[in-house]
Amino acid sequence: MLENRVDMSSEPCSRVRDAASLQRLWGDATLMEHAKQCEVCALELAEQQKRRDFRDAFPVLMSIADQSQREPTRAQQNAKQARLRAARRRHLFLMVAALVAMIGFFARNRVFRASATPPEGDETMAAGPPKFRIANIQNALFESKVEGGTVRSSMSRGVAAFHVERLGADQRFFLTLPDGDIEVRGTLFVISVEGGKTKSVEVNEGAVALRLQGQAEMILSAGQRWPASGPERPSVSFMHLAPRNDAAPPVPSPDR
Repeated sequence: MLENRVDMSSEPCSRVRDAASLQRLWGDATLMEHAKQCEVCALELAEQQKRRDFRDAFPVLMSIADQSQREPTRAQQNAKQARLRAARRRHLFLMVAALVAMIGFFARNRVFRASATPPEGDETMAAGPPKFRIANIQNALFESKVEGGTVRSSMSRGVAAFHVERLGADQRFFLTLPDGDIEVRGTLFVISVEGGKTKSVEVNEGAVALRLQGQAEMILSAGQRWPASGPERPSVSFMHLAPRNDAAPPVPSPDR
């Protein structure tokens, strides 16, 4: 019999603990009979009996002991709940901050696009007359007059280089020649006039509309020249003809 009890004790048994958790420990004849054959359950039952006797003898102390055993679990639950609440608050704060940042980003972009987008038909948002410079290359005689957003220049002789900034929708630049006129469309060009006639027009950048008496309108683009061949004009560096903010109609050159 002892050999059988030793063998049984080596096997884990939780019948007493299960019954205690269900508060069905005492008065269960079957369990008591089982404990006589199971060393593990016999030891568990003896421990439970000691606790029962102590509870009956000192009920106040046992209540305090039970309370102290339950407190860590309650404290852990409270701490877990506190961590969950803190995590929810952080998550909510991040969501609100992200929403505010997105609203600010789209609002700034909208304002920027509204301020940067030019009115329809006016890509440069230019106001007032176009900016331009005229360089006297060789014995040039010219003058310019501003009328609102239009500049009307005239040239009667010599060689001059014109640099006109890109024109807005309401801006115009005209150059009157002895035998015709040129309408500028934002460009760098050199023109030569001699003996009351236009001798040559050379476009370095942009385009011009050349209208000479008795001839159809000609559009000259960058790299084109009228006439296609002829005497070379004096060299000029277009790098020195960049428009300035303070560019103004030049004073007519004195007749030499």
